Amino acid sequence: MSEEKATVVRKGPSTFQFVLFAVVIAIVAPAMHQLDVDKETVKIVGRACAAFAAALVLWGMFTKMIKLVGIILALIVGASVLVSEGVIEPPKIAEMIKDKRDK
Repeated sequence: MSEEKATVVRKGPSTFQFVLFAVVIAIVAPAMHQLDVDKETVKIVGRACAAFAAALVLWGMFTKMIKLVGIILALIVGASVLVSEGVIEPPKIAEMIKDKRDK
């Protein structure tokens, strides 16, 4: 009896790496907004990053790599677009930290 172990060769990223990459791409525009970058630059970068992240999410959902997480990622991408377009104004984290230090 020869014991042969079937080795599964995985091609492409793991689900965790895929989700992490999509989240990092999606939060570029809000991070730029926190750093007070020019609003037009934030809009352009936000649109590009959102399109790329949306394409990643759709690809992941169609290849069945991500299922429920795809919906959560879509919400993150949507929030990123709203921040980059200036529809919603997130609180400035640096100001919050400064206010807590002053107390």
